[in-house]
Amino acid sequence: MVEYRVEGEKLTCRFLKRMDTEVCEECESELFEKIGQVKSATFDLKDVDYISSMFLSICLRASKALGAGNLSIINLHPNVKKVLKIADLDKQVTIE
Repeated sequence: MVEYRVEGEKLTCRFLKRMDTEVCEECESELFEKIGQVKSATFDLKDVDYISSMFLSICLRASKALGAGNLSIINLHPNVKKVLKIADLDKQVTIE
């Protein structure tokens, strides 16, 4: 589901499949446990072609937990990028 890598105080989360509600529920507590131990995070969505509203919620909560400018989302599928922009998430996190 998610591969985690911590380097210093930066966490990289590589999501490995569709981030539907079921998958989000399975990884949410572990994800926020790891976020609580770092100062910044990157969500790598290279292998994700679908995100649910719960994943949007996770992104917003992660951004608030880390503070402004400390969450970035990279390697976006065009459809996922479009959803993030429609949800105005690009105003809260760095989208690359």
